[in-house]
Amino acid sequence: MEINKETKLILSISDSPGSFETIFHNYLYRKFEQNYIYKSCLCKDVVIGVKAIKALSLFGMSVSVPFKKKATHLIEELSEEVQRFKSLNTIINKNGKLIGYNTDVYALEKIIEINRLEANTILILGSGAIAEMCNIFFLGKIVHLKARNNAQKDYLDDMYGNDKKLLKECDLVINTTPKSLEDLYEDLSELKSYKHVIDYPVRSNQTIYVNEKIISGFELTKYQAKKQYELYTGSTLSDKDLDEAISFCRKI
Repeated sequence: MEINKETKLILSISDSPGSFETIFHNYLYRKFEQNYIYKSCLCKDVVIGVKAIKALSLFGMSVSVPFKKKATHLIEELSEEVQRFKSLNTIINKNGKLIGYNTDVYALEKIIEINRLEANTILILGSGAIAEMCNIFFLGKIVHLKARNNAQKDYLDDMYGNDKKLLKECDLVINTTPKSLEDLYEDLSELKSYKHVIDYPVRSNQTIYVNEKIISGFELTKYQAKKQYELYTGSTLSDKDLDEAISFCRKI
């Protein structure tokens, strides 16, 4: 598709931008001859970043860490998911009105559905927007939070408790921190007690896990990107086309 004045520009802002989603979205735009361009950018100020949507007449914006929660206060309309989970990762500019969405929730729902994941006691590692989203998502279950951030650790322990015996009895662990499981666990054999592990960080050097019940961050990224593509374009992406796009990204 030739770039012209009608081309819809979508930026992705983060304090540590990657290339996966840029490759993913642009591959699909070319494949289906859609007049869009997607570009990831380093952002140091989310307020200025979001203001740029209207200032530059951008079609939309993807919002990554650490801006997902703060961005909710900068948007005129929030989807039901954003209102419930208090964070967003997708903004669409509809005739000058900014609307916020959260496709991370869709990805988590999809992963649970595909893996037939059932858990009553959950350990969430982390203290950011994804940790908070998971905590709200599993409302009604027994949830324990373990924070890496020393400044927030005492608060989280006071709120949810830090009984090591209980933590070992959890049947699902969700790592929402930017660190690998090797960094968080001195002994990876500790993970054997969990029925399932959801490991949010996406890394090129995959963790060597101790069981087969690991759901990688790549799977979550795949489904949130699918939903984001559908929101931006209004098109439905088939599983076949999704797998082809993922295969293309892995070759780059």
